[in-house]
Amino acid sequence: MDICFDGFSYIAIKKENEHKLCKIFKDYICSFSDEHIYKTTFYINKVLNPGIDVVDFDRVIVYDKYDKENRFNSLTDNYIGWKRAEATVLINAKLKDIVLEDYVNSVVDFAHKYFV
Repeated sequence: MDICFDGFSYIAIKKENEHKLCKIFKDYICSFSDEHIYKTTFYINKVLNPGIDVVDFDRVIVYDKYDKENRFNSLTDNYIGWKRAEATVLINAKLKDIVLEDYVNSVVDFAHKYFV
């Protein structure tokens, strides 16, 4: 299941900022060989669990939502800086047996490290 959180950040997702992004998300990166940037998307393919009360993520991506949406729809400049954090979580239970709020809160905690 993918859970997304949108927000604003003026730290551009590009190769020149890879070190800066790694520093922001250092608690989630298992190994620097597990993260990379492709175009305007930052991938963490093997995610560390940063705490006891945090849901395990299978994979996390952070991407420039303005750039992606602007390719298909003409957006105003008000949306410059619009980013999306998207976490993939593996659920090994029936949906009725999980507390979805725990998953959402974990994604929000992750996203707040990057968004203003």
